[in-house]
Parts: sequence; C-alpha cells; structure tokens
Amino acid sequence: MIEATLQSKPNGQTHWSCRTLAKAYGVSKNTVNRLWQLHNLKPHLSSKLSRDPKFLEKLTDVVGLYLNPPQKAVILCVDEKSQIQALDRTQPGLPLKKGRCGTCTHDYKRNGTTTLFAALDVLQGKVIGQCHSRHRQQQWMKFLRQLDKEYPAEVPLHLVMDNYGTHKAPAVQKWLSKHPRFVCHFIPTSSSWLNLVERWFRELSDKAIRRGTFVYSRCTIALKGVEGFLKFPPAEKEVRKALKRLHKILAPVERELPLRPQARYLCQRARLFDELRRALRLAPSKNKVRPQQDSASAGELSDIRKEVQALLCTLQSRRDECAIGSDTYKAIGMIIRHIDKHGESLWGHEIELPAGGTRLVDRTNNFAEGFFRDMKHDERRRSGRKVLTQDFEHLPPEAALARNLRREDYVAIVCGSIDRLPKSFAHLDAEERLQRLSGVGENPVKSKPQQSAEIASASLPSSDKRLVRTVRMKQLLQAAAGV
Repeated sequence: MIEATLQSKPNGQTHWSCRTLAKAYGVSKNTVNRLWQLHNLKPHLSSKLSRDPKFLEKLTDVVGLYLNPPQKAVILCVDEKSQIQALDRTQPGLPLKKGRCGTCTHDYKRNGTTTLFAALDVLQGKVIGQCHSRHRQQQWMKFLRQLDKEYPAEVPLHLVMDNYGTHKAPAVQKWLSKHPRFVCHFIPTSSSWLNLVERWFRELSDKAIRRGTFVYSRCTIALKGVEGFLKFPPAEKEVRKALKRLHKILAPVERELPLRPQARYLCQRARLFDELRRALRLAPSKNKVRPQQDSASAGELSDIRKEVQALLCTLQSRRDECAIGSDTYKAIGMIIRHIDKHGESLWGHEIELPAGGTRLVDRTNNFAEGFFRDMKHDERRRSGRKVLTQDFEHLPPEAALARNLRREDYVAIVCGSIDRLPKSFAHLDAEERLQRLSGVGENPVKSKPQQSAEIASASLPSSDKRLVRTVRMKQLLQAAAGV
C-alpha cells in the first residue's frame, strides 16, 4: 500500500484517498490512515520546490534576519495582495444564534477590485498599508515613500520581499540608490512562506474579506471624498450642512477599505476652486445670505479680469511643473478648462442706471432661485395646494414683478429712486385706463371662450391639454359660444 501510494494513481484521479486505497486493498480506512501517519505521507497536499540557484544563500539571509536582527534597525516584511474583490451579497445574511450558524448567500455582485500594499513590522506586529487600483512600479514607489515618512530618517529599514518584477524595476532601483537606509532582502523563488506578511494576508482574508459585504464602491469613494473635504471645510454654512448630511447618508459604507487618493484629489480641486473664488471676489460673508453688491465701477471689473488672468498664468506654470497624468495636473487642467469655457460669465457685467451711474450685476443665480422659492412658498400658503401648476399658469406677470418692489436696488433701476415710485405707478394706471377706454367700442367678450378653455384644461394630462388647446378646437368653442 505504501508503494502504491508513492508510485501509482487511481484511474481518473490525481491522488489516493484513505477510502479509495482501502477499497482497492480490502482493508479499513483506519488501517490506511495509520500507515500514512507512520510514514508521514499526505497525498492530499502538494507543494512546489524552489529552483532558485541561490536558494540556500537567500534562505540563510532571511532566517538569520528574523533570528538575529540588526541593532537599532526595523525589519519590514512587505508585499502586495492583489485582486481583493469587493463583493456585495444579493441578500443580507441572518446573524448567528443558538443552534444555527450565520447565513450568507453564495451569489454576489462584484463591485470592483483593489490592491493592498502592506508592510509588517516584525518586532512590534504593526502593519502599514496602502490601497491602490493597480500594482505597478508607480504605486510601489508611493508605498516606499510612505514607509520613508513613517519612520525616523536615522533608522535603517530592512525590507523582506519577493522577486516580483515591480520590486526590481529600474525606477525603483534608482530611488533606492538615493535612499541607502532601505536594505532589500529577497526571498527565494516559490518560497512565499518565508515572508511573514503572507501569514497576515491569510488572517485578513479569513476574518475580514472572505465573508465581508462591500457595498457599491462609488459610495465609498464619495464617503472618503466627503471626509477629506470636511478636513478643509468651506466657509459657506449651506455647503457645510450639505456635506454633513451626505456624510451621514454614506456612513454605512465605512467598512470598506479607505481610498485616500480620491479624497486627496477632491481636496486639491476644492483648494484650486477656492483660489478661483478669491480671484473673482466671491469670498462668502459671515451672514447666511451673501448681500447684493450695491454698486461697482468699470475699474472693479477690470481688476477682476486682471486677477483671473494672473491666476490663469500661475496655474499654467504650475501645471507645467507637474508630471503628466498626476492628480495635481488633472485638477489644474480642470480649472483652466473651466475658465476657458465660461470666460466672461465668471465675472459680472455693468449696467447704466436711469438716475446715472453704473451697477455691477451679480454673477450667480442664487437670488433668482431664492426669488422663485419664496414665490412658490407664498402661493402654497395662499391656495393650500402643493401642486401649483394651474396657479402659476394663470398667475399674471405683474405678480412676479410686484415682488421685486421689496428690493430697493430694483426700484432704483426701474424708477431711479424710491421717491419716484408713486409717480411711476400713476403713469402705469393712466396707460391702463387709456387702453380700457380705447376698447369700449369693440366686443369685450371675444377672448372669453379662449380664456375659459385655457382655465378648464389646466388640470388635464399633457396629451389631452395639447388636443384641447389646438386652433381648431378653439374655433369650435368660439362657434359654439356664438362669438
């Protein structure tokens, strides 16, 4: 039986088992199990032998480093764990309870992958990690730079790593030559068991990843972006409140691994937009609503244009110094495209007032949005209805214009000054009386059928409304009314 275990295989199978060998020789499986234990045979396991010509030299170096580490030095076992899948289960599992194990569906939705770069401090048991979407030499060098920042400059760092091509890339070797405190120890080929961080990767897979549930990755990216943006909060209270609400909504996805590059990229964009806002003189005030500018001269508009042009030149020079494709390069390019696309609309324009002088028109539509919001709010309170389609269809334009009279600057533009407002209204009343008197001889009810048709069809569906309001239908209604 021992010779059969070592020299032969069962038909259609790769190795013997206790039961298949016992059935072939007519003995019990316990007998086969005892024989295999006596001869230390494990047919169900397999391993790969290293063919590294310097196997003994590398093995002695790494094991000696573990057993007798250098004084005042740090030993780091470094490696990358690629293809970490973010799997979201199709249904939530039931929790563990007495008499029943926890449940988990075997069908899943794949929400992307990530690569973990990790360094295990052998002495302290501390792990330093970094997640990237790819595992090329650029990401490996970023991880080495992080290790360089984590430990004091005078402490030598001994790195135990495998023979992956990224670890021996020319750019990496050039960087290591400039940082002599990094001492590399390569393990033999096909000998990952010598790298202790692989044992930590197994713990990570068994206890955090394999049975974990990872929701949609874009939510996690947004959450980390919000967290990074909150570290540099903007001045507007409304923006801060919106970010805090978004942070609460995305809080359940905090279980996924942190994605710091996205947050850093968002912070860079936020800082660049702050520079643009300062150049445009859009720095917010401490009040909840930014006050409308009272007046401005052409000189102020010229100053704004000069500041924006100076900012544009500065950004172009800063972009030339950045590496092509870097986060800073992309963020600056987005700001430059924004300035080129919108151009003159980024700053205001001046208008001449009837009473003389000029005024700078606000560059945002915040006031217009607030105007219509207040108008809808007042109309809901007056009518008691939530849907205001019919009300706004028949609301006269004068109702919207009358709300502008609450603003002194609007009255100054239309009438010249608040003192001239009664005279202007008297002039409008006189014109309306003249129009009424001029239409006395005509048939005053000509437009009533059309107006009643409009009012009657206001609450109909869109398809029926288009049918009722056709010219042919209006003619039929007028004929029926005897007009």
